[in-house]
Amino acid sequence: MRWTTVAIFAFLIALPLAVPAQPSAAPDVDDGPWLPSAEQKALRKLWPKSVPFPAQLRFYKIAPAGQHLVILNGLDYRGVHAADYDFPSVNPNRIFPWQHSGGMHAVDANIWRNATAVALPPGGEVEYWLELTDAGAVRPLPRLTWAFPDGTLFADMLLHTTADGERCFELRTREKVQGAWEATRAYTSTTLPDGYTGPGKSCTSCHDHAGSTQGYGTAVRGADQTFSWAPWRPDSISDGHDRVPVVLDERWPLKGYSGVYAASGQAAPEAAGPGEFAPAPSFDAPPRFRRR
Repeated sequence: MRWTTVAIFAFLIALPLAVPAQPSAAPDVDDGPWLPSAEQKALRKLWPKSVPFPAQLRFYKIAPAGQHLVILNGLDYRGVHAADYDFPSVNPNRIFPWQHSGGMHAVDANIWRNATAVALPPGGEVEYWLELTDAGAVRPLPRLTWAFPDGTLFADMLLHTTADGERCFELRTREKVQGAWEATRAYTSTTLPDGYTGPGKSCTSCHDHAGSTQGYGTAVRGADQTFSWAPWRPDSISDGHDRVPVVLDERWPLKGYSGVYAASGQAAPEAAGPGEFAPAPSFDAPPRFRRR
């Protein structure tokens, strides 16, 4: 073997491992945090033909869950609990108006569903940080929050199950422009499911509560006026009976560090047990926590 070949081989094995893949722009690739490509194709067929389909838009499904902000044994607990877990009060994510898309609380759950999608701008990253919030405890508690970059587009496609199959009866979009969200009902069918009379109120009146606390315990899901998205891995959601590590899903393009308060740079206090937010090198890797 020539020395030049040895040198090139040594150089190659010395390269660092590849960083986690970011969500792909290709619509039919299954290696991102999206729904599988077959489901992507099926949902795109239900998209209203009168509304252009954004090139970067991808459908996703994140289980509804909120941050559980309490004090355990004198320490701040930062965990994520499923929407059906009530402690010490009713979980706001399973009741009106935050359980369903606006206006759908009066419609039979067996005849409709929704599909959520997002398009991030090229090179855009979701910034996350810790902030202190009034959670009804004896002191403010640290809450993970996040913000989407300008140019982010969300879509909520409402689907009605009929004898002829599923069809879209309303499409809602929200786009972030110069730091503010612009909401639009991009499409509404003339045939609506029984019980549906429209959102009932402005989008902002509900979406302003994303990530807020409604009493001691679990907070409303989401942040940055968006309910359906969260940065944690699916296996970070507790059913309430166990405390599990909360690890961020870095298949999404994330930017930030959850171990300090964004405003002051002050280190966050030690968490009670495993409910501590931390990045992971990949989705399949074991939890890795940043100790302070």
